[in-house]
Amino acid sequence: MDFNEVVGKRWSPRDFTSHEIDSAALHDLFEAVRWTQSSFNEQPWRYLIATKSDGAARERLENCLVDGNAFAKEAWVLGISFAKSTFTHTGEPNPVAKHDLGAANQLLALKAWELGLNTRFMAGFYADKAQETAPEDFTPVAMFVIGKAPDDGLAAGAGDRGRRSTTEFVFRTEWDQPFSG
Repeated sequence: MDFNEVVGKRWSPRDFTSHEIDSAALHDLFEAVRWTQSSFNEQPWRYLIATKSDGAARERLENCLVDGNAFAKEAWVLGISFAKSTFTHTGEPNPVAKHDLGAANQLLALKAWELGLNTRFMAGFYADKAQETAPEDFTPVAMFVIGKAPDDGLAAGAGDRGRRSTTEFVFRTEWDQPFSG
């Protein structure tokens, strides 16, 4: 399948089943993340995950969700992605840590789709509660789920996924001078 087709077909459902995701699949997902590009190869991303079988640890993550994202409690894996605020080699602020984390999150989402799994990354969470789960130098950026959407939800499809034309966001030589390829 063409890469653009893979990217274009991937979508983030809002409904998940409690279908168990095995550890080998999770390892495969995060192995893909490991190869994400990053400034100075810092790899400033960290992930805290809990499965539905992880008891109190899972509950602690569920308590970070805002009510509008309660659907996420059904998915097998619930997690928080963090960005390390400083470079390890200098201790100086890393101004692109969230960018690098975003790239890692996208690879996670694409690899999950390739494996027949679904993901959804969410900004709707209590960052202060999430911060309590990590060292101070790591900023919680997004919560996410990894799981399986119900068959009827997948059959319904992604709905309206309109996107801007590339001429609206790629400029050549001057701002507002559309790049037309």
